[in-house]
Amino acid sequence: MKKVLALLLAIAMLAASLASCGTKTDTPTDTTTATAADVTTPAPADTTTAETAETLPPELQDTLPDVKYEGETFTTLLRESTKYEMLSEEITGDLVSDAVYERNLAVEERFGVQLDVLTEPGDWSHRDAFMARVSNSILGGDHEFDLAMGHASYIHAMPSKGLAYDMTLIDSLDFSKKWWHSGYMDNVKINGSIYSAAGDIGVTVYEYLEVVFFNKKLAEENKITGLYETVQSGAWTFDKMMEYASTVTSDLDGNGIYNMSDLYGLAIDAHNLRYLPTYWQADMTVIGSDGLRDFNLPNEKYIDSYDKAYAMVYHYDHVFYAGDSEHDDTSMFTRDLLLFHTDRLGKAAQMKEMESEYGIIPFPKYDEEQKEYVSTIDDPFSPIMILNNVQNPDMAGTVVEALCMYGYEKVTPAYYETTLKLKYLSDETAMGMIDLIRDSVILDFAMLYNSQLSSVYSYISNSVHSNIASISSGIKAQSKAWQKSLDRFYSVYAGLGQ
Repeated sequence: MKKVLALLLAIAMLAASLASCGTKTDTPTDTTTATAADVTTPAPADTTTAETAETLPPELQDTLPDVKYEGETFTTLLRESTKYEMLSEEITGDLVSDAVYERNLAVEERFGVQLDVLTEPGDWSHRDAFMARVSNSILGGDHEFDLAMGHASYIHAMPSKGLAYDMTLIDSLDFSKKWWHSGYMDNVKINGSIYSAAGDIGVTVYEYLEVVFFNKKLAEENKITGLYETVQSGAWTFDKMMEYASTVTSDLDGNGIYNMSDLYGLAIDAHNLRYLPTYWQADMTVIGSDGLRDFNLPNEKYIDSYDKAYAMVYHYDHVFYAGDSEHDDTSMFTRDLLLFHTDRLGKAAQMKEMESEYGIIPFPKYDEEQKEYVSTIDDPFSPIMILNNVQNPDMAGTVVEALCMYGYEKVTPAYYETTLKLKYLSDETAMGMIDLIRDSVILDFAMLYNSQLSSVYSYISNSVHSNIASISSGIKAQSKAWQKSLDRFYSVYAGLGQ
C-alpha cells in the first residue's frame, strides 16, 4: 500500500506537466509486472512536516488548525450498506477496513475527538426512512448526529428542506484541496452556498467512478494498439471507440442472433447513456447574468448525444446494451466477450481472477475539438451533509477536512490495492489514467438536483428505454415543466434564510 500511496502522490505532483487534453502524466508506457519486493518502497514524507509544506503543491498541503476538542464526540449517520466508509472498530487484516481504522484513529488523536457512527437502512428503496431520521433529529432537537452520508440523489434533496448547514461558513473546510472533487463542488453551489460535499472521506467516490475497461488480449488480437497513447494525445473520441468496437464484434455461435454468448466491441448501460451530456459537455444548463441557472434545452450537442445513444441501443450489432444493470456484462468482459466495457471502477474487484489483462481509460470525448475528457460518478455514491443544527461548526469542519485528507492519504490507496490487480498498480501510465479520470470528474448541476428538477437528467435514458427515435418534440413539450421546477427550486432556496 505504501508503494501505491507514493505513486499517487508522485502522479499528483506531475499535474503541471500535463497536456491540454487533460492527461495527468506523460510517463512512458511501462507494463512491467511488480514482484513482491517491489511493493515495499518507502512511504512519502509526513504531510505535517515543514519540508513537505515547502515541497508539496498547495492542494496537497496539510493546513488544518492546531486545535484540541477535549474529548468531544463527532457522530456520523451512514447507510447500513456503506458503513465501511467510516466504521472500523479494530485491525482485522482487511486493507480498506484497517486503513479506515488508522484514518479515524489519526483524526481522534490529533484533534482530541471521539468518532462515533450510527447506521440506518438508506439505499434508494429506504430513502424516505433515512431522510425522516435526519429530519426528526433536527426537529426533535436531540442533536443525534453531526454529519449524514447517504445516497447522492436524496442527500442533494435534503438541503431544500432546511436540514443542511452552509459549509462555506466554515473556515477549516478548504475545497481547493486535492481530496475534494472540484467538479462536484463547483456545480453543487446554490446562490454561493454549499450544502453538500464529495471527496475522499468515503471510498464510494471511487467505487462508483465511471470508467471504460478495455480487454488487452482482444485489442492485441485485432491490432488495436496504443490506447493509452491515444488518450494522452487527446484523440480518444466516440468515433474512435466505435471504429475499434465494430472491428471486434462476431456472432460466435453463427445463429444470426446476438446474445450474451457472442463477441461485442462495446457494452454500455442505461447509466452511461444518461451521462452522455456530461461526458460531452452538452450544457443542459447555463449560468445567466443573475448568477442563476437556466435550461439550455434543446441544443445541438444534446440532441446529437441522444441520437448516438439511441443508435447504440437499436442500430449497432457491435454494442451490447446492458440496460439498468439487469445484465451481467462484467462477466462477459472477464470471459473475453467484450473489447470495451463501460462501468464503475468498483467492478474491477470482480476481475481479479480474469486471465486476460485489462486496462482502464476515460469515457471518450465527443470529438477532438473537445478540449478535455470528462468523467463522472454514478449517483449511489455517498456525499456528505453537515446538519444545520450542528453545535460546533468549527469542530465539524476540522474533523470533516481531516477525515477527507487522511482518507486520501490512507484509505484511497488501500482501496486501489484491494480493487485493482497488482500488475495494474505497478504500471505508472495505467495509474495515471486513474488520476486523469478522477481529476476530470464533473457532476452536472442537472444531475445533482435531478429529483427536484422533474427528472430532467434522466430524460435521455428514459426515452431510449421507451424506444423513442427522436426527442426534439418531446423536449419542447417538457421544457415548460422543467423551467417551472427550476424556478421553484430557486424560490425554495431563496426562502431558507428568511
